[in-house]
Amino acid sequence: MKTFKTGKIMEEYGYVLDILYEKRKIRIHGEDQIIAGPIGQIIGEENFILMEFQLRKDAVIEELERIYIGKGEKYKARRFVRYITYNDLSYKARENLVKAVELIVRLNEDRWVDFFNRAGPISPRTHALELLSLIGKKTVLKIIEEREKEPFRNFSDIKSRIKIDPVKVLVDRIVSEIKGEEKHYLFVRKPSHLYRERFT
Repeated sequence: MKTFKTGKIMEEYGYVLDILYEKRKIRIHGEDQIIAGPIGQIIGEENFILMEFQLRKDAVIEELERIYIGKGEKYKARRFVRYITYNDLSYKARENLVKAVELIVRLNEDRWVDFFNRAGPISPRTHALELLSLIGKKTVLKIIEEREKEPFRNFSDIKSRIKIDPVKVLVDRIVSEIKGEEKHYLFVRKPSHLYRERFT
């Protein structure tokens, strides 16, 4: 898993959670600004960062669509507006959040299987795997035992050998981190840090 450092955090791609068409009064760096729509509420594919982008008016964009938001020319996102937290999401964006996170997890299976194969302790008393929902110390020991015999190949392999749904436990944990409900952050950039940085 990626280790985060202070400084700018870039996302190359994101999933559109909702599109807001009305002009909005938004507070950015302590100042109120009027931002014309459409504004997309987007979740980053790599770090699960929540943010808002002003979208191109002539672009056809659907909810849960994956769009390019990195450096360079953007065909659907016009410009970055601000980082946001879960509390800033619209009702529709909150409805789509779990769907988007599940899409990201399923479409990047190798990344998450690698987590199950490599995850280790985060402290002398706590293993990273214990932080996933429905996984206790006995299940952690079973995962370690099984991966030492043979590394997990895919989600189906984990489900068959460990008797858990790896997608569900990952999605539950990621969404909980996005909401700011956790002490430790395995996958998501802490919301409290997001206002210090801005894409260029």
